[in-house]
Amino acid sequence: MKPRQLGSDLTTDRRSFLGLATMAGLSMAAGCPVARAAGSPVRWGKAPCRFCGVGCGLQVAVRGGRVVGAVADPDAEANGGLLCAKGYHAGIELYGADRLTTPLLRRDGELRSISWARAIAILAERIAIDPGGLGFYGSGHWTLGAGYAVQKLMNGGLSNPNIAAEAGLIEASAASALSTTYGDDGALGCYEDLDTADVVILWGYNPAEEHPVLFSRITDRRLSGDEVRVIDVGDRRTRATAFAQSFVRCRPGTQHAVLRGVLAFLLRGRGWDQAFVEQSCTFRVVSQPGSPVGREVSFEDWASRVAAYTPSIVQRESGVGPEALLELAGLFADRDTRIVSLWSDDLNRSEHAAAANTLLHAVHLFSGHVGRPGDGPLGLTSQPSRTVREVGILPGGLPGGLSLLDEGDRHEAAKLWKVPAERIPSQAGPGPLELWERFSASSEEAGAIHTLWVQGANPAQTLPNASRFFGEGPRDAGKFLVVSSAYPTPTTREADLVLPSAMWVEQNGMYSSSERRTQQWFKMVEPPGDARDDVWQIIAVARALYEREAEGLTDGDGRFLFDLFDGAPIWTWRGYAASNVDRALFEEYRRFTSRKSRDLAPYRAYVGAHGLRWPVSERPDGSYRETKRRFSDESERVVDLPTGRAGICVPQASVSAQRPDDEYPFRLETRAVLEHSGSGTLTGRIPTLRRAMPHGYLEICLQDAHRLKLIDGETVVVESRTGSVKLPVWIEGRGSPYPGTVYAPVFDERMPVAELLDEPTDGAGVWAAAVRIRRP
Repeated sequence: MKPRQLGSDLTTDRRSFLGLATMAGLSMAAGCPVARAAGSPVRWGKAPCRFCGVGCGLQVAVRGGRVVGAVADPDAEANGGLLCAKGYHAGIELYGADRLTTPLLRRDGELRSISWARAIAILAERIAIDPGGLGFYGSGHWTLGAGYAVQKLMNGGLSNPNIAAEAGLIEASAASALSTTYGDDGALGCYEDLDTADVVILWGYNPAEEHPVLFSRITDRRLSGDEVRVIDVGDRRTRATAFAQSFVRCRPGTQHAVLRGVLAFLLRGRGWDQAFVEQSCTFRVVSQPGSPVGREVSFEDWASRVAAYTPSIVQRESGVGPEALLELAGLFADRDTRIVSLWSDDLNRSEHAAAANTLLHAVHLFSGHVGRPGDGPLGLTSQPSRTVREVGILPGGLPGGLSLLDEGDRHEAAKLWKVPAERIPSQAGPGPLELWERFSASSEEAGAIHTLWVQGANPAQTLPNASRFFGEGPRDAGKFLVVSSAYPTPTTREADLVLPSAMWVEQNGMYSSSERRTQQWFKMVEPPGDARDDVWQIIAVARALYEREAEGLTDGDGRFLFDLFDGAPIWTWRGYAASNVDRALFEEYRRFTSRKSRDLAPYRAYVGAHGLRWPVSERPDGSYRETKRRFSDESERVVDLPTGRAGICVPQASVSAQRPDDEYPFRLETRAVLEHSGSGTLTGRIPTLRRAMPHGYLEICLQDAHRLKLIDGETVVVESRTGSVKLPVWIEGRGSPYPGTVYAPVFDERMPVAELLDEPTDGAGVWAAAVRIRRP
């Protein structure tokens, strides 16, 4: 039976959809107690949206000390006056009834209120005993200031590289591919490329739900009569597929095979841009997934590896036939056709994530489709900020793209932090899963972590097979889990110490979006109760360590490492609130960025702007020029590799540990939904979004549902080799999965889907598993 065409309600009338979202947001604001508060007039302030990585600009309305609404900023270039449903409801996330408002310490098995003074003292005492046994786990919800402060404390102070973040499970493949190809991690293009591209190719990506405001830039062109061709290369029919002119259906996780086939077609038919390649590129082979550079080889060596990928091999691996492959290759062979490739978390979490990312850049470079308006690869992220990647939280990283593994970079970091060079670690820290494995290991094991501090993340719900680390009896007596969070989560319920965090416009902050746009905002409202900024928490603990005379908390001048205002006591809450610590940290951080052509403007330039895309350069008149496209004529094709040229790489594909078999015949993958973000901690507390998507589900195609005799809404048990979860069935709910593949979101903590998932392989993650489905 032919699958139903889905999504016409969204894609054929985008303004109606976004208009409904607007009305929903405004009616919610009008109906909540906060919005009805009378008295003072409404005050407006700018801030980037705190959901996904598009970086939409908002105007936030404040009255009576409370956020009462949010609307699209008409002057913000990223979203052009539009918002999705999550953006319009952003202010409501602050006012869930169960906000955490006081520190909590576990005593006799229960979390009980304590003072901040005691909480800081307890944490500092533990760290002081063994600073090397501390670990930090963060997220893309960190502001740039918070991520940088963690880097300075850990690598610049405690000589401890034990820092990781949940973004490392999703974005490491994208980051490593950019670094392998160009020597640095930063998007090549910008959103404006969607306005001029002739062809937009979606590589396993559903922008209709993942980034609807960006998708609207494409739909708007079609609705206004502009010709733009959309091609979906994926395994699942989605709402975006319904808008596309072509659907190149491949088996799950095999886009890398299609891309290899495109390279081979270009090579055999001489459809590649020889002049561009000879002038701007070298050829490399990446034998180890995630390798930062790869090995340079001759064109003949490289070509022999590429040519081996014949159409028959591509069809055998991906299911994509020669005609579709030739059509894709023919587009890239035409230099007059401008092509934007789009992809996001779905591809970045696939079993061949690093290979697919690297090959996307290779195809664009080999064909010369790079650096022009409407022409180039553009990877996107789901997290609200690229903080983790920009301040160097991925293993081996330092702020601004510097590396712990490079002696020159370590000396540069030491110089900027005014600390001895030998204090900077020379070894890379652990990845996200290794960090948790070391925390779960016996305290006697070498490299064990005794205290793990989580900020802004919910790993008990989002880590693949998280029960390895949580909920399996009492924790080792020597282990201590600290969680900074705005709300109770499955992770706070496992914590020994819970610290209530301020969030979004309850603090000063800066975010960086998928197009390298850095945006600034000022604090607009006070956090509830005793909730406090993550940055203050870090500095307060650092000061407590300094007062205990712990090593590494002073710089070369003998001053406290975070003495940012000549002795002003920013480690006290009153002193912190009276100072713009975020500005001081940013001005420190921006000094790191010039080494890797990530130059940032002074803080003041962001206050008066709606974001600037790095690298930024100062004009003669004192204003600042941003860079829309990297590796283009406007940016002088800056590449941070020894050769000064981009590397066209042939990567090695990784292999998933879990594959469907007779015992577990289905492949389970996770996907984003329009209404929720991440683990749903925030969006689940927004009533309109919760009503629109109240619980998790298992999406299955009609063919498989008939074979299993399942009906819509029926509850089934989904089992993998690592766990089991009960989920209601949704037959082709918002998409039509590839036969033998099922999908489930992870936003519902009552249905811990991540417990089923395979462990990541090449530093990015296989967010998939072989599963079986049965009735309870």
